[in-house]
Amino acid sequence: MPIQLPPEQLACLSRQSLETYWKDHALQLSSSQRSQHVAIVQELLEHNFAKGRWQQVMRKEFPFRDLDAAIQAYANRVAAGYEEQHTRVEPLQQGEAKAWTTLRCWLEKCARSRLQRQFYLEGENLQYEVEELVQDTCEAILTTYFPYDVIFEAWVSCILHNLIRRHYRAAKVRHCITFADMMAETLSPGGPNAEEQEWEWEFPDPSQPLESWELHNLFEDLLAQLPTEEQRQVTRLTYILGWDAEAIATQMGKTRQAVYNLRNRGLTNLQCLLSASPELLDN
Repeated sequence: MPIQLPPEQLACLSRQSLETYWKDHALQLSSSQRSQHVAIVQELLEHNFAKGRWQQVMRKEFPFRDLDAAIQAYANRVAAGYEEQHTRVEPLQQGEAKAWTTLRCWLEKCARSRLQRQFYLEGENLQYEVEELVQDTCEAILTTYFPYDVIFEAWVSCILHNLIRRHYRAAKVRHCITFADMMAETLSPGGPNAEEQEWEWEFPDPSQPLESWELHNLFEDLLAQLPTEEQRQVTRLTYILGWDAEAIATQMGKTRQAVYNLRNRGLTNLQCLLSASPELLDN
């Protein structure tokens, strides 16, 4: 639901939200800094309200019958996000080489881990794919408006994640497309474009915080430690893609009992891995 608020109301929202944050966190800013922050948050709110971004964020948190409360809560969220993250984001927006080098190193690590786990790439093929995806992700970050209503690292992770998925789904021929991705596209209702909205990286789901991406990475790391590829495939198809035993059996050319056995062995091995590393569950 895009909305257009008068500039005076946007300025008031920005100032009230920031003043609340400054007071709660005992921040001491000069008058010029305060004015600058108010102007930036006002611009952010204007953009996010006009694009309907704010509704994506707040629809799960506020009943829209209380529109004023939802608008104020969203303004508070953006103001807090700006104050907590602008020193991280602005150097990137200003093209500082050190900031981009740090981000690229982090993206390379994330992309390499994901491609090794899910697509089993190694060597030159892995390096080529990592460099291509990191470059695409950096270009997307550079040309996309960061809304400051979500954790920056989670937003970047979402961009990388969806670019990887789009990259492998869109290619007509890939040397490393996996069984799971081929089956997901084959059985997806409506064909490969049926979930187009899911791949939109411009507005990653703000309800997916950084912790959810870390949990996903943890699960993939555990899957990679299962002793056989068949256990990894059955576990991933069952618990990530939601396939039933009959569908898995048909695609793998196995009996349902064989699938049940693989799934049970996979779960037993995952439990052993978690028992051997209880610190993984501390948080």
